[in-house]
Amino acid sequence: MSCVSNKAIDSIAEKFAERLPFIVVGREERVGTTARQWTLEAQINRNPDVVAWVNTKTEFLDASKRLELVKDDSVEYQEKEATKILDNFESSAHSTIRQCGDMTRFRIGGVTSKAYTALFNLIEECLRFTNEELSKTKRKVSRLIRRACRAVLTTIDSCGSAVANLDTLDDEEREGAETKSIADRLSIAVLDEAGTIPEAKVCVVIANLRQITRIVAIGDQQQLEPFTNINRRGTAQTQGYFHRVARVIQLPMLNVQFRMHPQICELVSKIAYDNELRTDPDVRIKRLESSRGPVISWISYPMQGNQESEPEGKASSYINKHEIKLICDQVNTERSVLRQQRKNLLIITFYRGQLQLLREELADSGVLSRDKKSQQPIDPDDGSVRVTTVDSAQGSEADVVILSMVRSNPKCAVGFLANQNRAVVAISRAKDKLIIVGNEETVAARGLWRRVLNEANASGGSGRSITTGKGGKGKGKGKDKGKGKSK
Repeated sequence: MSCVSNKAIDSIAEKFAERLPFIVVGREERVGTTARQWTLEAQINRNPDVVAWVNTKTEFLDASKRLELVKDDSVEYQEKEATKILDNFESSAHSTIRQCGDMTRFRIGGVTSKAYTALFNLIEECLRFTNEELSKTKRKVSRLIRRACRAVLTTIDSCGSAVANLDTLDDEEREGAETKSIADRLSIAVLDEAGTIPEAKVCVVIANLRQITRIVAIGDQQQLEPFTNINRRGTAQTQGYFHRVARVIQLPMLNVQFRMHPQICELVSKIAYDNELRTDPDVRIKRLESSRGPVISWISYPMQGNQESEPEGKASSYINKHEIKLICDQVNTERSVLRQQRKNLLIITFYRGQLQLLREELADSGVLSRDKKSQQPIDPDDGSVRVTTVDSAQGSEADVVILSMVRSNPKCAVGFLANQNRAVVAISRAKDKLIIVGNEETVAARGLWRRVLNEANASGGSGRSITTGKGGKGKGKGKDKGKGKSK
């Protein structure tokens, strides 16, 4: 299975875990927290036999360091330290350690004055043996994991080299007639978020995995198309093969979604999917039971004094400092509850200028961490809070989403916020709760976002509200119909 982003890989790895044998391939610093647990190296390192040899090696190294520290001390003190180590060896949980202790006592023949030198030399021999056994065990476990592997998760850019690296066979494997490389056993390529994959990159899969007999593309032509720097003026409006195919072929639709609260799904379905999407019954029950407060909120504010601005040196981007303050307050409110429930929060904005300012503010307040070297804001390792742009959020999901609209101006100019595909991505990431922060005079003056505001206010059942900067609140009436949207 191949995805465009590592975030999508992380999400799929979470669903695959414990269900089938699979391997995640990717650069460790870029792979997500869950996916990192399923790389080949991670699976090898947590194997009980490997762990036992690693612990044995650690115990030998610790003993060697203790002996090294007393090498310039008196003979009497050296022998005393060696005797302590031998006593510890006798009670070790690892048989190799105990055997080392027994062998030392055998060599010195009960003469304690020889314990230090004998033990020092024998530990060096045992370390060499332990390293050899550790390497053998890792190779053996690696073979077992790769032979059992039924799926490989990687990004589209890495799929060719990733599988090739997994198939590096040692001499013992080459001699085994029953051994088949992973590449030889992969017959189906599943492309997740296929709508964001450029046509040229599909050729990468075909060229590098020639044994593939079928490609299954799962995507959504109502969401973002592939990014391109090509000026498409006068050409077809889509550069991705999935969008291009969808223009000429009636594609089958997956009309049951497993992510969003039914109220959020109903909103998204009305906007982009002709009311054809439904929520899985089990997901519906789960989301309804976990609901607290309004499922969809729009926090607005007066335009005067709170207009957007262009960040210095970035004429094509926008920031809104007042929105950042509102969002930081909202983050603090949500985090106190989400921590108790072990749920996560995703903050999405349409502009990179706003993203950078948000990350700085959240890092200063302790919500985000900072890289030790660069001091740049980074998301917490536990994934409890993430901050990203709409374009980067495709394929992601979170329990609660806060959406920063940024635009606030008397001309009601919203730029690419008016793009329906981008809007669908923005409002469909949340599982339990969607909070939109934006000046409704500008953003919802007309078109798509007016529909979002109206739907959120009027069609969604209990708990749905619109909050304004003046503190006004209105509740919509009507029954939840359980309609929804898949990714």
